[in-house]
Amino acid sequence: MISVVMGLFAVMTAEGWLWAGLYRLLDIFADFETALYFSPITFSTIGYGDIVPAHVCPVLSALDA
Repeated sequence: MISVVMGLFAVMTAEGWLWAGLYRLLDIFADFETALYFSPITFSTIGYGDIVPAHVCPVLSALDA
């Protein structure tokens, strides 16, 4: 059971890094750290609101969630 949980954690972590890389590649955020912070906050639907993406990607951000 622990291996399943750890496997899911690894997959979700990789997903967050991939989304952050996509945000940075599309130049939505100024640096990778901001993109990496935004991705798991959006994925977990906490959405603090302290970082708002460019107007280009509301649909892209919704796909992250």
